[in-house]
Amino acid sequence: MKRSIRVICAVWRKEFFSAAASPAAWVFLVIFLELAAFLSFIVSGLFSYGQADLEPFFRWLPWLFLFIVPALGMPLWAEERRTGTFELSLSFPATLRELAAGKFLAGLTQLGIALLLTASIPLTALYLGQPDAGAIFCGYAGAFLLGAICLSVSCFCSSLTHSQTASFLLSLVICTLFMTAGAPEVLEAASLYLPDTLVNVLAYCAFLPHYQSFQRGFIDSSDLVYCLSTTLFFLYLAERSLAFAAAGTGNLFAPGALSERSTRRAIRSFLAGILLALYALVCVNLGGSAFQFKADLSMDGAYSLSPEAKAFAAELKTPAVIRFYASTSSAQMPAAFKHYAERIQWLLRSLCEASHGKLTLQVLDPEPDSEDEQAAYLEGIAPIKIHTGDRVYMGLSVSSADKCLAIPFLSLQRENLLEYEIIRTVLNTTSRERPKIGVMSAFNVMGTPIASGLQQYDAEKPKVFEHSWYVISELAADYDLVRVPLDAGEIPADLAALLVIHPAGITERALYALDQYLMRGGKMAVFLDPLSFYAVLKLKQDYSMSEKITSSLEPLTAAWGLAYNPSIIAADLVYAHRRMLPDRMVSNPSALELNGDAISRETPLTSLLQSLHMWFTAPLEIHPPPGLKAEVLVSTSPNSQLVSAYIAERPELVLRNFKPSGKAIPLALRLSGTFPGAYPKGAPLVTNQPHLTRSSGDSVVFLFGDSDMLFNDLCVRTVNDAYGQKTLVRLNDNAALLQNIMEQLSRTGDSLAKIRGRNPMSRPLTKYNEIRARAELSYKNRIQDLERELRLSEQKVKMIQNEVKTSSGSLELTPEQQAQLRDYSFKLSQVRRELKEVRQRLRADMNRIDTVLRIVNMVCVPLLVALTGIVWAFVRFSKWRRRS
Repeated sequence: MKRSIRVICAVWRKEFFSAAASPAAWVFLVIFLELAAFLSFIVSGLFSYGQADLEPFFRWLPWLFLFIVPALGMPLWAEERRTGTFELSLSFPATLRELAAGKFLAGLTQLGIALLLTASIPLTALYLGQPDAGAIFCGYAGAFLLGAICLSVSCFCSSLTHSQTASFLLSLVICTLFMTAGAPEVLEAASLYLPDTLVNVLAYCAFLPHYQSFQRGFIDSSDLVYCLSTTLFFLYLAERSLAFAAAGTGNLFAPGALSERSTRRAIRSFLAGILLALYALVCVNLGGSAFQFKADLSMDGAYSLSPEAKAFAAELKTPAVIRFYASTSSAQMPAAFKHYAERIQWLLRSLCEASHGKLTLQVLDPEPDSEDEQAAYLEGIAPIKIHTGDRVYMGLSVSSADKCLAIPFLSLQRENLLEYEIIRTVLNTTSRERPKIGVMSAFNVMGTPIASGLQQYDAEKPKVFEHSWYVISELAADYDLVRVPLDAGEIPADLAALLVIHPAGITERALYALDQYLMRGGKMAVFLDPLSFYAVLKLKQDYSMSEKITSSLEPLTAAWGLAYNPSIIAADLVYAHRRMLPDRMVSNPSALELNGDAISRETPLTSLLQSLHMWFTAPLEIHPPPGLKAEVLVSTSPNSQLVSAYIAERPELVLRNFKPSGKAIPLALRLSGTFPGAYPKGAPLVTNQPHLTRSSGDSVVFLFGDSDMLFNDLCVRTVNDAYGQKTLVRLNDNAALLQNIMEQLSRTGDSLAKIRGRNPMSRPLTKYNEIRARAELSYKNRIQDLERELRLSEQKVKMIQNEVKTSSGSLELTPEQQAQLRDYSFKLSQVRRELKEVRQRLRADMNRIDTVLRIVNMVCVPLLVALTGIVWAFVRFSKWRRRS
């Protein structure tokens, strides 16, 4: 064994340094780095979405390997067989296995060096933000293993022929087949001609499904077994092919070639070796799939059971049964769904183990017309129809005693919420009572209830059915929601909390009811809005929305010490919403995309949140009265100011007059303690309840200066996956924040809040946004001066033209007027030209960081490698000359 290792190392050393002495190896490195940077920065627009995410880089690597790795491996054996040095290699004191392993490791070393040299890309992400180091490490490990498979395929193809071109094309075809084998279109076509078992084998053999889990920072032992066994399989094929060539069988297609006994024996030995290796490959992969080990290396453990979930399961008092329905045996089940189903099973088993027997797992495969399918139907698990027209199951139900709740479909697009959805379903099933939450809003946030057969609607007043807002539907899964009208005379006493969303048009009667509800120890979450984006959007369809643009809770807010002014909005350049257009980038300082230091880390409620979107938000400057405590939850950066609500929708005006205040502006508050009454002189109307002027001390109010943050357009987006399924995916943590607030107000515990917030929704490029904000500020004053001069010059020109205009419409200018008009026209053209140049410089400065990053990764790194190769060649040439 030791001797074999020494021989392999010797072969590796010879091949590697021989390749390093060849210009081809250095050309390979330069081309690989150039293409990797081009595909990442130019084609995919890495970092263009404002996220420190390397997913586009890792997504392109397999397709880059498809062409680069066959070029790297094509000369390994084909060149020796063409030049006749293969026979010389057989005389070395080394076996064919040792020679093949040494050559393969030399090529793999070159590929590993090429991957290491792309480190400038993750370092760029680290400079601009906080990328997931665990996902990056696993991504590189997966890319290295995938490259090893492609290189072993190329090594096998190179052993079959004397031509490097034929070796390249053959390995390209084989790698392409393995790369695309798991595509839905390929599996759909294969299912028409092949039995289900072979279709499943074809899906398992595909490269990409085994590689994709590495991209997320998740390691599955079955994927490792697949990569290593496939690599060894093709290396063994290369060894058998070389042994067959070394046997001297000659041309098999020559007349009488197969009549030779030695030739037939060599062919039988070659085929027997292939069948034996294929059998071993199947057995190893079956064993790897049966005995799986999974590890989550992402920074936040995003794909494994969290400590909070384990603690929840351990403290569970009521037993429950979890039934997981997945069509894993169906050939029509997409490969991505099957891998996702395996991960769900692993997560569910971990949860059951942590419950110490309180949770029981049953995994069911509902085949057509089976009892399992009938059970799935009865428990609310609905099959989904994929693009091929087939119906597959992937949902779960949780039952405890006579209560059963289900998740009809576990969407792959909502993988980051998988653990939360499972824990929430278990909690709601085992809980005997659901808290009641009141909802008061000027909008139909709860949607229109579907009419039953007993309900009759007036034909002259047709109903417009609307879906509930996403955040409301999420709350409805955990609470009993009760509508509270804007003219309510009393807030129900059995409410655990009250949610007030944009109370535009609230009556004095309802304001007094809110005040007295608070005085009795009530808890509220209030979302006011100085400029409702939702109302503006709906205004074209419903003119009554013109009365619902702004909202306030005066005199309650004044009693709390809040100076709320609905005509003022907070603007911030650091957290401004930015959108890339074909010719420029548009910044809107009034539409805030908050992250990092803008979100308080001092309270568990918001400490795990990563991103919040708030558009046209009112500042919440507060001076609380004695006994009332105010805690800031969300605020702007110091690079912010207050602007009029009348110009908030015109970002160019906001930018033109932007002057940073130098202090953070509060946007969301938590008020607790003793609230003073808003009606100290008595009730403004006749009521049967006693009038209270001070709260009991247990009251809590969460106050936000924006209600649009709960609207669907700012919370979620619809995603269509490759299998025709539409799924609502969260854009940020807006919905999570509301759920955390309701859980704290209703005192249902903070387990769900911790589980929901543990997976970061985004990794913003904070440095990137700061650089752009500084560039905008540096040119703002000059652009403002030039635009002022431009307006004055245009007014002067029009004034002169109007003064000399005759009744016939013609112009009669005196020489003095002609000179003035000429001077102002020249000044006007000069100002326009300078304004254009300044704006171009602004765009150039804002895009300079993109340019610098592209130059570093696409020019500097490949150029440095090329210079290193030149220096290496010069050093070797100098040593050769000294020896000679």
